[in-house]
Amino acid sequence: MIYHDDPYEALKGADAALVFTESDIFRTLNWERAKPLMARGLVIDGRNLYSPQKMRELGLEYYSFGRE
Repeated sequence: MIYHDDPYEALKGADAALVFTESDIFRTLNWERAKPLMARGLVIDGRNLYSPQKMRELGLEYYSFGRE
């Protein structure tokens, strides 16, 4: 397993980002910067941190839990 202190480094070449924490580093992540780093651009948001509309406008494949 590889660990990164920088979330943007962790997202390089990633098929998916699984967000299951409310940590400020993920709450304030710049997805416009992160998306081109990712291979697929799939985001699974387990804490409902992000606006589904905004994430889809950025061209990300976005899923969250407990929302209608």
